[in-house]
Amino acid sequence: MYPRRVNVVSAVILIASLALGRAFGADQPENWRSPESWQSRERLAWDLLDQNKLAKAEQEFRAVIAILGSVRGAEHPSTLRIRDALALALSSQDKNAEAEQEIRAVLKIRERSQGPEAPDFFQSCCNLGHHLATQGKLREALVLMQRGSQGLAKTRGADYVFSEFAKAECERIEAKLKKKQAQKRGK
Repeated sequence: MYPRRVNVVSAVILIASLALGRAFGADQPENWRSPESWQSRERLAWDLLDQNKLAKAEQEFRAVIAILGSVRGAEHPSTLRIRDALALALSSQDKNAEAEQEIRAVLKIRERSQGPEAPDFFQSCCNLGHHLATQGKLREALVLMQRGSQGLAKTRGADYVFSEFAKAECERIEAKLKKKQAQKRGK
């Protein structure tokens, strides 16, 4: 299958580049500024996540965050994007408290640095809403998902793929809440 071959090729390229990089000092902090360094590790992390090698994916995402944090800063949009990916890896390993903490931290930073009307802020609202819904925290999840859904539709358009996902997720959460309420009344 083509994507699997690409994953293998990405891994081989990364391993070779890391080995050559170490030989020429690319593992030193002053050489981390090279986009190839963190981009290769990010691709590897996503490939590991796709292959369900969750602990290794978490490790690579953390390494990319460290690199980006030192090169671009802890609040740079690229760093925050990778922190969202780390939260996904954590959640996939049932490290839910840590994942929630990571998503909440990203949401708070985006609200402060980009503002409460920025598309990335709305995306973070959806990320946290989705995570909370998977944990059964439906009321808080719905509030966040609705805020994210409405914001994404406003800033990116109603036909934007994540706007559509967020709207469908709102409907799914609302249906779960109604079902829970009906079950409570039936008891």
